[in-house]
Amino acid sequence: MRNNASPTRTARTLSFHTNTILQRLERLDQILGEGWRDDERMFRIGVAVRLDELRETLTPPRVD
Repeated sequence: MRNNASPTRTARTLSFHTNTILQRLERLDQILGEGWRDDERMFRIGVAVRLDELRETLTPPRVD
């Protein structure tokens, strides 16, 4: 996990204020439920994100 799940480190890396990161985490709590940070769910979310990134790199661009 990048930045060891630290809101402060994440804020520095992204050039955001720490409160902005905390507000976004609160919003994710509302959307996904508070249990989304549990180890198993965090693992599954991480795998899903990585698979989506891989799909984007392997899928040729659409030509309309």
